[in-house]
Amino acid sequence: MKKISSIVIIALLALASFSCKKGFLDSRSKYLGNYDFTNIYSMTDSAGTVTTNTTVFYGRVYVEADGKIKLNNDASSTLELVIDKDGNLFDNCSKYKGQFPDEDNVHFALDAETCITPAVTAGETITVTGKKRL
Repeated sequence: MKKISSIVIIALLALASFSCKKGFLDSRSKYLGNYDFTNIYSMTDSAGTVTTNTTVFYGRVYVEADGKIKLNNDASSTLELVIDKDGNLFDNCSKYKGQFPDEDNVHFALDAETCITPAVTAGETITVTGKKRL
């Protein structure tokens, strides 16, 4: 009888630990999909001159097996950000970078202080807005 009770307790503990793990269909799923991204690249040189370039890119927001949200906002890179339950976006050092104000839009900014790969160089800022394609 003790053996059966032990097995039941272990099974219940295992079930409880799996039920706490985030799955792909959690609160982040409403943000996933294809987006039209507008990327504004600003570079300030040592003389204080600001150069700005804007690109438009068809990309996507998705989640991979590691559970982090990925934003493919340009042709050369995919950004990996942390998202909280309210749609706020953070870099790998827990610094606020932007948000999903609703399930169809995203806004964020990256700079040299951002803990992210690929790194943003000193003097460079990238401001990104995205609108989900329906």
